Amino acid sequence: MIIDYSFNTKIARENTSCVKYDRRSEVFGSSSVTPLWVADMDFATPAFIREALQQRIDHPILGYTFLPSGAVDAAIGWVYRRHGWKIESNWICLCPGIVPAINFAILANSKVGEKAVIQPPVYTPFFAAIEDHKRVVVENPLLENEGCYTMDLNHLEQQFKEGVKLLILSNPHNPTGRVYTKNELEQVASLASKYNVVIISDEIHCDIVMPHQKHIPIASLSEDAANRTITLIAPSKTFNLAGLATGLAIIPNETLRAKFNSILNSLHLSMGNLFGNIAMQAAYTSGDEWVDGLNAYLYNNFQTINTILKSSNAPFRSQTPEGTYLAWIDFREFNLPQQELNRILIETANVGLSDGTIYGKQGIGFQRLNAACPKSVIENAVARIAESFSKA
Repeated sequence: MIIDYSFNTKIARENTSCVKYDRRSEVFGSSSVTPLWVADMDFATPAFIREALQQRIDHPILGYTFLPSGAVDAAIGWVYRRHGWKIESNWICLCPGIVPAINFAILANSKVGEKAVIQPPVYTPFFAAIEDHKRVVVENPLLENEGCYTMDLNHLEQQFKEGVKLLILSNPHNPTGRVYTKNELEQVASLASKYNVVIISDEIHCDIVMPHQKHIPIASLSEDAANRTITLIAPSKTFNLAGLATGLAIIPNETLRAKFNSILNSLHLSMGNLFGNIAMQAAYTSGDEWVDGLNAYLYNNFQTINTILKSSNAPFRSQTPEGTYLAWIDFREFNLPQQELNRILIETANVGLSDGTIYGKQGIGFQRLNAACPKSVIENAVARIAESFSKA
């Protein structure tokens, strides 16, 4: 097992225009809470990426750019090495991040008033991406059993039967941490084929998986699945590059790709980000060992969270996610209103988490905790949570 102990280093992020730290007062009413909310990491972006950026910064001209073939080749190699999927260069579309890409894909594949399915509790921007463009949200809630979430495929088929033609999939799933199995994904792909549904698959967390788990791109399952799927990936979660606003849409189907690019081009957003392109190439060329170390470290952090909460003898429910660096903690047995739950976390535990209700009504009684920070931070913050709720 490879562990990079630099993950233990605390790095001050205040006064760097950092959403996670510098907007604590706006979000939590306190600038002192330990921020475990926004999904970026408190780990240093790897040195091999920073060195590549520095080399380019040393050139005194920062003009118009394009996605270089080296970055494309690096992405192709990464996806094959990490996920066993052979993609082609002409399938790749550069985009300014995954949330924008979800919006582009919705605009390209639906009309005003048409419906799109999401599977709550789910990443908040999924709701907005549909509603902001005057489309209609259709919910296919995940089924929860003792902390394990699965898709309700019978319900999903009924929604497809009723004419829904667009599914937005989160895999690995944010916030529950599920990494869907091949069998689950095959069933989704089969239903999509049967009812001619386009799949927008947000796979931004695909590289962050725990031991004995494997991420499977749904588009890799078959030619039919590939031809109806827009797969979205980025180095931003994996390598802590969110500020560079760079992602990729992988679209094998020429018609879907042309529609996606027409939206991108109409908004003049196809050039990309000079530094994002350089960082992506460095990440996907040299990042394997670093990511292996990251995943090992995160797994240890999740074990720490579970141990502290269980040893408190308070009725927390927390499981190690299969993927992502996000813990989905169940506070329901405390029988507290969500507002009081938030108050105790902020005022007593002095911790800022993501309120579960922003992921849909299925998140009532839950909180999402970002575990991508030094172990000592996790230990202190979770111990305060356990102590605060042992008195609740």
